[in-house]
Amino acid sequence: MTNLWLQIKYLKYLPLDQFTDKGSHKYNFRCPVCLDSQQSETKKRGWATEYKNNLNIKCFNCDYSSSFQYFLKIHFPNYYSDYIKEKFDANSYIPVKQSNIDLFAQEYSSLNLLKIKDLPIEHKASLYLRRRKLPINIINEFYYSENFSEWLNTDIEEGAVNYKSDSDRRIVIPFYNQYRKIFAIQGRSIDYADPKVITHKTDKEKDLLYGLDTVDFAKPVFVTEGAFDSILIDNAISVSGSMSNINAILKYTHKDNLICIIDNDFRNKYTDKFQERIIRQGYKTVLWPRVTDFKDLNEAIIKGYSKEELMTIINENTFQGLNALARFKLRKL
Repeated sequence: MTNLWLQIKYLKYLPLDQFTDKGSHKYNFRCPVCLDSQQSETKKRGWATEYKNNLNIKCFNCDYSSSFQYFLKIHFPNYYSDYIKEKFDANSYIPVKQSNIDLFAQEYSSLNLLKIKDLPIEHKASLYLRRRKLPINIINEFYYSENFSEWLNTDIEEGAVNYKSDSDRRIVIPFYNQYRKIFAIQGRSIDYADPKVITHKTDKEKDLLYGLDTVDFAKPVFVTEGAFDSILIDNAISVSGSMSNINAILKYTHKDNLICIIDNDFRNKYTDKFQERIIRQGYKTVLWPRVTDFKDLNEAIIKGYSKEELMTIINENTFQGLNALARFKLRKL
């Protein structure tokens, strides 16, 4: 983790008035030091810009200038302590692309799990994942259990799940935090059992977010409901089936940096009501055109859409604020 990545993360988390990401690591906002123009609420002359892998803060109204760390310490001390702690902890960060260690197997080395890549090609779990057309490199990081609930209750935590079955065959998906430490384990049934998904947190304090180890919060982040959907597009994170978890992501980035991709099911009263709520909360959201013929990203890929085609649809149909609300209401007519 670089200093710049961490500084951008905390910058976007600060309650800066009229904060705007201008791209190329340039950020504009009303200066919290001089409170900017007292005559016009639209003027904002505070800037954060990159210089030698760090952010510098500059106001072109009061001429304030400092490093980001000093700016945080003096003006946002409540955030400063968390920033320093995370900066220190980041020394143990393991970039995913540089790690060849099977961390899940390392932590649970004595447990009877099989890696998907080690299963016969005709195995039902392998067939299930290939039919979902998921990326091979991601599939190879998943595991398989013949009886997930029994394994969870016996080898992970007694009474972890109140579910018993003679056969509970599931894909096992590890959840990693941004430091590649496991904090949850999810089992997805390949037999369409009820419940379809069982998720157990090994760290009860963590929010159920899938993709923390791979997402770059310095870039726009796409938020999906399911884990499978999140691995089909670049820089996405999953709220594990419940969009009500979206506020948990605000610990890592600014609201304006998120694009919510809710399932394409606007006739569902729950989905419809929730989408209106996040629009009113100010989130960017994708409002799927009526002509689209899929429920979610995974179904779109299965039906033959390419990632590039999906991203075009997403980018052309992402709205925020009053524009989003107007289009949301128009779509219901």
